[in-house]
Amino acid sequence: MVRSITDRFASSEHRYEKKDLEHISDLWEPELQAIRSNIPEEWMEVALNKLSHAKAEVTPNNHL
Repeated sequence: MVRSITDRFASSEHRYEKKDLEHISDLWEPELQAIRSNIPEEWMEVALNKLSHAKAEVTPNNHL
């Protein structure tokens, strides 16, 4: 088997404390809040209704 240099990868691990990333979280929080407030809720209602119907179809005699 011949491998080209593009098949290789390297990984590294970095550990952070809460204080190390807190400033990034503070920057992102208002942005994410704004995005969340602009997302329509209709999709969630459809998804929850599907879950409710699926749950109703599972009875003690037909689930694993």
